[in-house]
Amino acid sequence: MTLRTSGHPPPSLEDVDRVFLALAHEARRQMLILLGQSGDELPSGYLAARFAHSWPTTSRHLKVLEEAGLVEVRRQRRSSNYRLNRDRLNSIVTGWLGHLEPVDPGQRWTPSGPRSTSALARRATGTTPDLGPGGDQPDRKQPDTAQNTRQTKRQPRREVSP
Repeated sequence: MTLRTSGHPPPSLEDVDRVFLALAHEARRQMLILLGQSGDELPSGYLAARFAHSWPTTSRHLKVLEEAGLVEVRRQRRSSNYRLNRDRLNSIVTGWLGHLEPVDPGQRWTPSGPRSTSALARRATGTTPDLGPGGDQPDRKQPDTAQNTRQTKRQPRREVSP
């Protein structure tokens, strides 16, 4: 996957956090969809009428979107009109996705650390296993064949009469 970047530096993690926090709530995502599909500005009253929550709740959602830079607001007297800031949304999301790209596509991580849960537990407790002849693998103890082949006879159950 190759992302198109416009030569801008990647967004700060603080900006990414702010945008993703704003996108975390379903109502705010739906507001962005409404603004995106309208293609222009929408008044706050129009947005508030589309949701079942109260006017103060709508105002708080719009404030979060505004603080994240995802919407631009134009205030006229007592009304506010909101517009989606597509460039900001695109640059933050694309920039964040860029953090997931490897620096070198041929780069591979070499495995390190414990390879099993028991090795992880030993590492956490600070105990080290006895290493085998190669020095790299723990010495696996062989089962005691004398104990494994010995069969014990079970005594038949005696019924106790009342």
